[in-house]
Amino acid sequence: MGYIRVTTYKSAAYLIKKLWDAGTMHEMIEDGGDIILFRTPGGQTVSVHMIEGALPLYEIRQTLEYNAERGHFTMFMLWTRMMLPGHATTYAPDDWMEALFTLYGGCIYGYDVFEREVYMFPVYFQGDAGERLIHYGTTIHPARLTTRFVETDLPNFKGKWRVADMNGTAEEAYRAKMTPDQLSALDEAYILLEVTLDDDKETIKKAYRLLARRYHPDTNKSPEANDMMRKVNESYQQIIESLDD
Repeated sequence: MGYIRVTTYKSAAYLIKKLWDAGTMHEMIEDGGDIILFRTPGGQTVSVHMIEGALPLYEIRQTLEYNAERGHFTMFMLWTRMMLPGHATTYAPDDWMEALFTLYGGCIYGYDVFEREVYMFPVYFQGDAGERLIHYGTTIHPARLTTRFVETDLPNFKGKWRVADMNGTAEEAYRAKMTPDQLSALDEAYILLEVTLDDDKETIKKAYRLLARRYHPDTNKSPEANDMMRKVNESYQQIIESLDD
């Protein structure tokens, strides 16, 4: 089995474990390695497609239509290193990218493997039109798995679709629990790492490791990398100390 297949299958196995642990997978129906079909506790059937290569717009449509005919909700997850623009870059999205982030509320779900460790995170396309600012998140939140209908009105991609996603960002979930005057330095630390009070220590550590890799001055030569790395370290230390109290 080639490296690409190994990476995808390993990432799929990681996602399955996260879904089981979060209690959002009630029954595994089929594990095809790059396609996972499962049933939620609420009885909805979800089909997750792990994508590692070309994804033309017509294939997105065909997959959505095929699953809809069977009553399945669809979620796409893409190998970021192979398919998506880099973090903190600007990019005019291809038509298939626009279709996906329209389906999923402004983001595309991605996966990658660094030093044999699997990471999954939302990739946000920020802006209203033309070139978008690309921002990589730190972690997915399987406990917030939802199924819903989304209507699109894009050129060559009009319709009403069944989608499954992990709706909402960690920042939104965290801020929703408190008023602005309640936000402390610790709260801001959670927001910087894009994790929440509901996340376990391992999820927080993974988010930190991903940000440390992303902003380490040895690999990131941008002017703000040093300052961002300092903030990431301080935020992580604050969170860990609070959990150990």
